Amino acid sequence: MPHSTEHNAAPRIGLLNLMPNKEETEQQWFELIAPGALQVNLQLLKLTSYTPKNTPTDYLERYYFPATFSTLESLDGLIITGAPLGQKNLADIHYLAELKSVIELLAQRNTPVFYSCWAANVALHLQYGIEITRMPRKLSGVFEHHSAAGNLMLPHSRYGQLNLLALRSHIELKIELDSAQAGPTLITQRNGTYYLLGHPEYSADTLWKEYLRDQNNGLNPVLPVNVEADFSNAAQLTEFTREWRQFGIQIMNNWLSGISS
Repeated sequence: MPHSTEHNAAPRIGLLNLMPNKEETEQQWFELIAPGALQVNLQLLKLTSYTPKNTPTDYLERYYFPATFSTLESLDGLIITGAPLGQKNLADIHYLAELKSVIELLAQRNTPVFYSCWAANVALHLQYGIEITRMPRKLSGVFEHHSAAGNLMLPHSRYGQLNLLALRSHIELKIELDSAQAGPTLITQRNGTYYLLGHPEYSADTLWKEYLRDQNNGLNPVLPVNVEADFSNAAQLTEFTREWRQFGIQIMNNWLSGISS
């Protein structure tokens, strides 16, 4: 069941959930939002042109609101999750037009957005024309990252890779977190919008679950980096998870603080 926190002065934050497993994704994001210093009024949103196959209709009708113009106008900020669409051409995604309308409306209103993974790639492409290259193999695993605040391990799970030269050519975009293996991972914009290509919301076993899902779908996936098939490195992975979860809580709190200031 979805969770939310209420407060008279709490910012109204939307979660536009594009992932197939709605409840699991909701819980992962709530675990990044809830421990922060700020309370929020969290509203679950869905696209009207997309009907998920893995979530019961009555659940969606009970907990989700359509991402209409009036709903989006009422928000102080919006989180848009990733989606397992990295192998598809953008032209083949039937809800892309609606998603583009959402992105354009929020940009016009200067509403801060927290884009995750696939949504971050798409938003940077639509807003800045930055080319997305589809890698032949999925980037999956836990990789070392570098920032001004120090190093950390963070999971990735995607096919898309942004053109680095094009990304660096836009002075209004700042690369806050980078990785030699995974590339630019956290990009921020002056209006408070974040583009995060890693997954601090993931649980310790999420990459493995995705590997099994891809295997069942006949995609011949490679094993995630730094995630042993037999979980023989469970202790190390637990430590990594604690690290990336704390990073996720901090980065989410930073984003929300910018909205509330």
